Amino acid sequence: MSWKVATMARITHLPAGGVILSLADAQDLAQTVLVAQDLASRHGARLKPHVLLIAAELSSIHGTTEVAHPAIEHSVEYEQITANTAADILGCSPRNVTDLATRGKLPGIKKSGRWLFNKDDIIVYRDYR
Repeated sequence: MSWKVATMARITHLPAGGVILSLADAQDLAQTVLVAQDLASRHGARLKPHVLLIAAELSSIHGTTEVAHPAIEHSVEYEQITANTAADILGCSPRNVTDLATRGKLPGIKKSGRWLFNKDDIIVYRDYR
């Protein structure tokens, strides 16, 4: 049984606590972390800085000094809207929008005391509530 586990494992564990990954696995892991950061930033979140640093180092292992960017063929931009605009879309008051965001019912971020929302998130919330 342990022989099968050893041959199926893609990670080699070192006695001192480190690990060895294949080049392809390291690059896949780095790409996944960078895509996760892109998705997290859409909702105002950020991965831990040391995780992003590891991803940058892993992506440059194959000799490139530039950080590999996610393989998204087109640039994705999300339209940020205010609580007033979100309220117009939802057909409610801006206060209701900020209350929903405060309670975690509506994804948004608060910057400098002002709520911002991704327009796509508001439309999805409106269509599926």
